[in-house]
Amino acid sequence: MAYVKLTITTCLILIGGILFCQDTTITERKIKKVKLYFAFDASRSFLAEPNVKFNGLKLGLELKEKYRFGLAFYTLAQQVRFQGKVDHSLYPEATSTLFFNFGYLSLFYDHVWLRTKRWELTSPLHLGSVNIELSYRDIYSKNHLFLSRSSAMIGFGGTAKFKIFRWFALGVGAGYRQMLTRDDNIGRSLNAPFYQFQVKLLIGELYRMAFKRKELEEW
Repeated sequence: MAYVKLTITTCLILIGGILFCQDTTITERKIKKVKLYFAFDASRSFLAEPNVKFNGLKLGLELKEKYRFGLAFYTLAQQVRFQGKVDHSLYPEATSTLFFNFGYLSLFYDHVWLRTKRWELTSPLHLGSVNIELSYRDIYSKNHLFLSRSSAMIGFGGTAKFKIFRWFALGVGAGYRQMLTRDDNIGRSLNAPFYQFQVKLLIGELYRMAFKRKELEEW
């Protein structure tokens, strides 16, 4: 419950900060009704206590520069190593060194609440399926998968992006991940907040600068 309160408070601070700092001098421009949306995404979160990094990829469509939806895939940058116990009657050569891997495929929806020349405020929502894997290291230093399980998941939060240049931006965000399962072991290990600090090269802007300069807005 404390994690949820912290996440909500952080999102409210992001919203308040952007509304205070937003650029009110933006001129009207033609808005594209539909365009392809593609983004690399990285965040940090907690898995059974350790703070770990996730790498992600989002691919979908953006409607009227306000609604984004599509598919997202996230996986651990590096599997988590920890000390635990394995049933030696089933795995007699197992040591106490275990590895945890976690990834998920989800449908995502991003609502763009604010978009100015420099600022963008969004609230992402994810609904997907999580794949959880446990491996042990044997006495010969080889890893063996001994548990694989799936669970439904929902994630929500808020993100803010500030453009320093047309093609370069900094971002910050926070949210919460909730497993939709009655398995207390999975929930206790994976229900957790996530946060992100981003440095973004805006590939679409770089492409337009190189090949479609006539379509560029005044900066």
